Amino acid sequence: MSLKSYPILRIVLFFIAGLLLPSIGFKTLAVTATILLLLGTLTFYKKWFPLSSIALWLLLVCFGNAYKGYDSIQKTGFTNFDSSQAYLVQIDNSPERKPKSFKATGKILSILKDSVWQESKAKTLLYFNLDSGIEPEYGETYIVHGKPREIEGPKNPEEFNYKAFQAKKGIVTHHFLREGDAELLSSGGGNILFKFAYSLNDYAQGVFENFIKDPANKAVASAMIIGIKDELDNDLRNSYATAGAVHILAVSGLHVGILFLLLTYVFGWIRRFKHGEIIFGFSVIAILWIYALFTGLSPSVSRAALMFTFFQFGSLLKREKNSVNTIAISALILLLFEPSWLYEVGFQLSYLAIFGIVYLYPYLNKVWQPNNYLLRKLWQITVVSICAQLFTFPLSIYYFHQFPNYFLLTNPIVTVLSTVILFAGIVLLFFAKIPVLGALLAKVFDISLSLLNYAVRWIEALPESKSEGFSLEVYEVIMLYAMVFCAVLFFQRKHPRYLYFTAGLFITLCSFSIFQKVNQSKQQHLTFHFIPKATGISLISKNKATFIADEKTIKDDRVYGFHLKNYYDKIGIDNVDFVGVDEEQGQKTITFDGESILWLRKKDYGTISGEFDKVLISYNSIYDIEKAFTQFPKIIILDDSNSSYYTRRVKEQCEKLDIKVVNLYETGGVVFESDKNISLNF
Repeated sequence: MSLKSYPILRIVLFFIAGLLLPSIGFKTLAVTATILLLLGTLTFYKKWFPLSSIALWLLLVCFGNAYKGYDSIQKTGFTNFDSSQAYLVQIDNSPERKPKSFKATGKILSILKDSVWQESKAKTLLYFNLDSGIEPEYGETYIVHGKPREIEGPKNPEEFNYKAFQAKKGIVTHHFLREGDAELLSSGGGNILFKFAYSLNDYAQGVFENFIKDPANKAVASAMIIGIKDELDNDLRNSYATAGAVHILAVSGLHVGILFLLLTYVFGWIRRFKHGEIIFGFSVIAILWIYALFTGLSPSVSRAALMFTFFQFGSLLKREKNSVNTIAISALILLLFEPSWLYEVGFQLSYLAIFGIVYLYPYLNKVWQPNNYLLRKLWQITVVSICAQLFTFPLSIYYFHQFPNYFLLTNPIVTVLSTVILFAGIVLLFFAKIPVLGALLAKVFDISLSLLNYAVRWIEALPESKSEGFSLEVYEVIMLYAMVFCAVLFFQRKHPRYLYFTAGLFITLCSFSIFQKVNQSKQQHLTFHFIPKATGISLISKNKATFIADEKTIKDDRVYGFHLKNYYDKIGIDNVDFVGVDEEQGQKTITFDGESILWLRKKDYGTISGEFDKVLISYNSIYDIEKAFTQFPKIIILDDSNSSYYTRRVKEQCEKLDIKVVNLYETGGVVFESDKNISLNF
């Protein structure tokens, strides 16, 4: 692969490099860009073309970084909510129903501060409690009393950084609204096109509610066709993730690609007529965007629709052979429109998968050309799956910490069934009100969904259906991609140096892994986790973890998935024991690194005898620190089960007694390391 053949791709890569760099500052960028421009002009005039090319690419990096800074300023607006009494906010998306609330993005119009309304361009996340009686809709404007809070960062080691994730979208605050906190001022605002798209999305949801009765089928239908994932439960999500089919549940470029191929197959005959290419091309583009409207103009579908629109224009202009540049142009336009999309997993995986298919498919497909029609189609689907998986697996492992072992089995089945589901589902939306035809389409749709769910659960139940526990650093992801590209280049060009590079990178990665495993085999940790309104302790010995908490916390899948899993994967845990604590047991003792640690869980106004280095207090269990202990501990740890008033009072008492206090709400989870064995003693 030579980048000289793909000039737009080169532009996009250097522009992306600028977006990824930390913001440098406009003055520094202006000086740097001026120097580079002068250097580029001079070297071009002197015909030192390699140097002028370097200056040009660095200018693109500067432009990307400057554009990132400009976009950030445009999004931030006025965000100082100190002493604010209220604010005006307009609902800026289609609200999502959660178990206890409606979640919506709000565009803050103005803030009431010191009796003066101040204009703002900021955005905030709004959570309308279901008990508030308010079901927000796109375009509505509310006056909200009080002020939003800053989104908090991660509070446990390796926990997902939701604050940074939202900050990249220009959102830094959120507000949980109860009854009386918000008053509707007006409705009917917002963009007309988005309003129409959301109404189509609601109509589609109503059609599926009417025709599909099985809860699992209805949940998958809504997720696959119109992008509504409210009804997907954790078991269903995990089944699809284990089988390697979770991508099918997110409306994305895959769905648009399948629709594009379907339209090509169904309406390809139009091309035989005069001006048929033009009629076919614009018809396909129109249908793709109509589908995008039914998804509520979902960002992922809109991105994919734009990508395939460029593909179709390339076909009309007879530029099909330059598909990589076509992909690059669509990516550049999307990033100019919304730079933060670069950080979205869907954007990254979608473009990597499409690039892998466009670039590698023509080569791999020639490896075997079966004469049988069905075998040929099955081979083509398999090749597409291999190409997409090859270019996405490093990033998938980095984000999701697992790999579906049966993806080659899953993808042909999922591709065939999802094609039927997508076709039947979209046609159903248009003909749902025609009695016989609507019922027939719904039956085909429902049966296909049942088959898909059955196939996914069958693959999930196969032995060793997934490999998990991976944790990659960014440099390891980069090395994996370098290894993939070197292997692909060896396959294409048969030059031994690419094989040497591939082998060298593989050996280096294996060496890193071995070194990491050796260190993990010696680790001894005691970790106090921050868990909202609860407590959790991890005892880490080598590659084994013992997690101690009350039964309710242990049974909550979200606790493990959100607070623990990434941490355990990072430190190489492959065996976890969950120890539930009886609510009646008020005291627990843990021995760690020769120290005694006391965990107090029930109110006990008596005096605690004995020497303890650390004391973990839960549920406001100690009233008076000075009277509670015969010997004061060195450290008192307060978890989130304690009230905020109680926490403040204990901190004041400990300050007077010169006892160190660790408030897990403020510090997040804390890790104590040791080179000795640790033990658990109840």
